[in-house]
Amino acid sequence: MERWEDSVRDYEFLRRELPGDSEVAESLERAKTALMNRSQEFKSLGFNNEVEVVSTMDKFKNAVSLPGVSVFHFKSSLNQQCKEISPFINTLCIRYPLVQFFKVDVEETLALAKTESIRKVPTLKIYKNGDKVKGMICPSHQFLEDTIKHFLL
Repeated sequence: MERWEDSVRDYEFLRRELPGDSEVAESLERAKTALMNRSQEFKSLGFNNEVEVVSTMDKFKNAVSLPGVSVFHFKSSLNQQCKEISPFINTLCIRYPLVQFFKVDVEETLALAKTESIRKVPTLKIYKNGDKVKGMICPSHQFLEDTIKHFLL
């Protein structure tokens, strides 16, 4: 799906640079159609492009054990850095539909935050096929996205 997104971006750029080129226009439409079809396939498989809330230890254990890449955003509603990174995580959730994104409010799930040794927010943890592969505290947007891309390969 990411490749179709990249193709659409590239063709949109070419369309602006070459507004009269019918081949570019046709290719852009084909790429948009393929991207839309792929997106609908993911939705039919249960991928919903929304960050899911984890509010219990059981839900966390189930989410961690999912196949593929899962990103957990441990946050506090009072923390400014959490407020700043949350919209970007929502964007990543849409941009990478093969990745499952979860948010955990540490104020509401103190036991879970303690079990996961969360000492500072925002903390992001990435799991792949049930195994923790990366933990980050206050990552930059670029570093977070690059890390997600790395574990998708």
